[in-house]
Amino acid sequence: MNDPQSLHGGCPVGAGGVKWSMTKWIHKGAFSRGHKMKFPEGVCDDEDANCAGWAKSGECEKNPAYMTGDGRENDGHCAFSCGTCPRGSKRLDGTAAATPADAGEAPPARAAEEPEF
Repeated sequence: MNDPQSLHGGCPVGAGGVKWSMTKWIHKGAFSRGHKMKFPEGVCDDEDANCAGWAKSGECEKNPAYMTGDGRENDGHCAFSCGTCPRGSKRLDGTAAATPADAGEAPPARAAEEPEF
């Protein structure tokens, strides 16, 4: 049966009854170490339009390396939505990047690591 919504395909099995397959992974971007925000000095914003939705679904805690970075080599991609912009920084559109630090509140708590058994 053909599935027009499928993004993959396969060859039919020949008379010998053996089918071989190979997987080729295609990545959106290069594998790189250390991500720095692509904004001017003093600007802190999200780099992906999906950041707000991801943050609401808990991705800031589930995937901190991508979302908020490690504070050294990696700035993260969703600093604004995760509330980790530095105090006094501005968004790309020039509005204040209101963060918990600007409001005198503690930054969002990171999820506690679950112990492995």
